[in-house]
Amino acid sequence: MNPELLSWLQQQLPWLQVAAERLLRNGSLSESDIADLVVWIKASAPAEALPEPVILLAANVQPQAELRLLALGPIEGIDALNPRIPLGFGTGNLSVVYGHNGAGKTGYSRIIAKASGKPQAVDLRSSVFEDAPARQFCHVHYSIAGVPSEVDWIPPDPLPDLASIDIFDSSCGRIYLDTETEASFVPPELALLADLVAVCGRVDSVLGAEERALVRRLPIIPSEHEGTPAALSYGSLRHDWTEEQVASLTLWSEQEVTELGQLSATLEVSDPASAAQRRHGVKQQLDLLAASLVQALAQVTGAGLEVTRSLIRGAVEKRRIATEAAEALQSASDVNGVGSETWRALWTAAREFSIAVAYPDSEFPFIEEDARCVLCHQELDAFTRERLSKFDSYVTGRIETEAAEAEAALVSHLASIKTRPTSEILQTAAQAAELTEEQEVLLEIVWAELETFLRPLRDRTEPQAEAPPSSGVGELIRLLRQLASDAEASAISIMESSDPATRQAALTRRKELLAKRWISEQVAAIREEVQRLTRIQDYNNWKRQVSTTGISRKASELSETLVTDAYVQRFNHELWLLGASNLKVELARTRAERGRVKHKIRLTNTVGKGALISDILSEGERRIVSLAAFLADVTGRPISSPFIFDDPISSLDQGWEERVIDRLIAISEVRQVIIFTHRVSFLGIISSKASDLHDVNIRREPWGTGEPGEVPIFAKRPDRALNHLKNDRLVRARASLETEGAEVYYPMARAICSDFRILTERIVELVFLADVVQRHRRAVNTQGKIHQLSKIQVQDCDLVDAIMTKYSCYEHSQSYEAPVELPLPDELASDIDRLLDWHAEFKSRPV
Repeated sequence: MNPELLSWLQQQLPWLQVAAERLLRNGSLSESDIADLVVWIKASAPAEALPEPVILLAANVQPQAELRLLALGPIEGIDALNPRIPLGFGTGNLSVVYGHNGAGKTGYSRIIAKASGKPQAVDLRSSVFEDAPARQFCHVHYSIAGVPSEVDWIPPDPLPDLASIDIFDSSCGRIYLDTETEASFVPPELALLADLVAVCGRVDSVLGAEERALVRRLPIIPSEHEGTPAALSYGSLRHDWTEEQVASLTLWSEQEVTELGQLSATLEVSDPASAAQRRHGVKQQLDLLAASLVQALAQVTGAGLEVTRSLIRGAVEKRRIATEAAEALQSASDVNGVGSETWRALWTAAREFSIAVAYPDSEFPFIEEDARCVLCHQELDAFTRERLSKFDSYVTGRIETEAAEAEAALVSHLASIKTRPTSEILQTAAQAAELTEEQEVLLEIVWAELETFLRPLRDRTEPQAEAPPSSGVGELIRLLRQLASDAEASAISIMESSDPATRQAALTRRKELLAKRWISEQVAAIREEVQRLTRIQDYNNWKRQVSTTGISRKASELSETLVTDAYVQRFNHELWLLGASNLKVELARTRAERGRVKHKIRLTNTVGKGALISDILSEGERRIVSLAAFLADVTGRPISSPFIFDDPISSLDQGWEERVIDRLIAISEVRQVIIFTHRVSFLGIISSKASDLHDVNIRREPWGTGEPGEVPIFAKRPDRALNHLKNDRLVRARASLETEGAEVYYPMARAICSDFRILTERIVELVFLADVVQRHRRAVNTQGKIHQLSKIQVQDCDLVDAIMTKYSCYEHSQSYEAPVELPLPDELASDIDRLLDWHAEFKSRPV
């Protein structure tokens, strides 16, 4: 392996080294190998985890087994081809298929191009002058490494075994002239890089398919929410979002719930003033509910509770003292109950009666002379007057006064102790305050709890231990105050909503809140989408590892020496071999793409830019340049497969025509060469130059084109034609004479005689006169030939003259009165041998 490439491979990612190792060891990668590479990429396997080091590529690339195309046919449904016998290509390496225009040469060429899978191959069609055939097929006979194979090929799928066939035709020529091309032979180092590019594509396809399977399930945000900040954030989810960012996006707080409700209510108001007044009423009711709870809570906790407790204790204590004083008075009295509650009431009533009715102008008790008791109306004696005075002193004394005042203060205070409103009152108040059912139930519960603390106080029962109400009382008070504040804010907002700018701001805010509420319902989908985006980011990172940029860059570097230089040298050499090295053209490297190097033919030494080969070179020059490019390309491959040339000398003059013939003969020494042509001159020249040529003539018959047969006698090389005449046709004529008689023999012998004379004329042109002149050629070629004329001797002229004289009579019409007898087979064979012997001797005769 090229040391530079080996060093480069050892610096690549581990998965790429694994791919290279398996390619070098196995030649290709299976789907299982690709799956393994995908695992390596995802796992980011370290280099030391490689199963084996990259192995060296064999220094010598062994050529593929020889492919030979043996025959085509039978054929059905393709062009007008309908040969009754297959078109064979002989056993040698050089075959020429000759035929007039329309004989079927192009049809055969198209079959080979399509069957070998050439990109420029046209679709095969049936004859447009006949009904569509039931099927299309061509029987293809070929061999690989000497092992024959026969296939009934059905278009359009190519035959993989024939893929290495190279074809040159007019479309191929245009490709080499007008477009960028790749060298057909790729050195093993570049082939490895090209294979690695293909592997990258396969791995990328697998990763891409897996990525596409990560379907987006995030709901599309409704159109009514579009354009809001929340919607923009929703549409801008990224793979690197944290859980905090997701939580922030999907947050939907109680404050926002309240705000949305207020905004919605505000925006739905048609009479802002009335609506604001209603909200003020709700606020006032909420304030009353909160104030009542605050007052009740204050009475059962803290200082409020302590005041009640103090008043109860004071009244009880002072009444105890007054009672004890009354008991002392009782002990001095003859009647029980003096000083009691009943007694004090009776005394108070007597006082009021005396002052108001009995003795309105005198103080109570009235104890003057003739005074009477206001209760029993008896006159008062001295003892009675003294006792009444003592009773009055007790009642109006400090102890009783303080006890009475303490009890009065307690009664007054207890009158202010809150009482739980009835359920009907609470329900009415809750409705006026627009409380929810849940809030109304909470109000009932809180008041029921407070009542358990208020009732003992109203009953003048001093609690033995303080047990404060639960926190729910304070929470309800705070809720009522918040609702009151919200109602106040709503009233203000309603009034402000009458302003167009404020209303528009409210609409915008409500739209944002509605979007936030909808987004808050998509928490699970958002988390799933962030996870999906994270996976996609992973795939993007993995796919960056299969980028072919680095491989193509390395291929470009190596191709300069491994491909371009060798390709250019072969092109220049082919131009020289074809006699076109004087043309101002060059083969230049243009670029590298996916590990493959592109080249293009361009003009040299031009003044200015924009000159195209197709605009400058003649048709013949374009033909010879494209042929040189084709040969430079395909001869660089170590593959032994057929070359197919479809009319290679079209538009060439005689000089280039002979150079092309010489080049094709040289190529046929190492590879099979099959040539389709309609040029008799080409057939004649190549017949005279090639030592081992298989030629066949195809023609149009009533049943179709492409029917193989013998090449016309005038187109064959004379010595070969003479041998064929002697060893084939004369043998058949002899057999006919012996079995069927002279009548059958006569036309066969006459035709042999006629062709013998024609071949003698061809020998005169090509051998005797050294091809200096030919009847069907305008030019007189003397270079390298005319000195051959010096070999002619008198006996040579005598021989040619004798044969021409003898056999001219069989060519021209003769008088019926003096018929010429045709020679018998032995005589014919003797004359043919005589001419063949002379031909061989003359050809070897030194100048």
